[in-house]
Amino acid sequence: MLQVTDIQYIRQEVNRKGCSYSDVARRTNVDYRTVKKYADMEKFISL
Repeated sequence: MLQVTDIQYIRQEVNRKGCSYSDVARRTNVDYRTVKKYADMEKFISL
């Protein structure tokens, strides 16, 4: 399970900076499908 800060970083890199899923996946050591899942979420609510 990813930490909230990791998810926020993924969303920032993909959605705001325009980095590719695979580039972010390499830098975070997470599968690109996981990066895509969190980056494509419309709403992300941290508890």
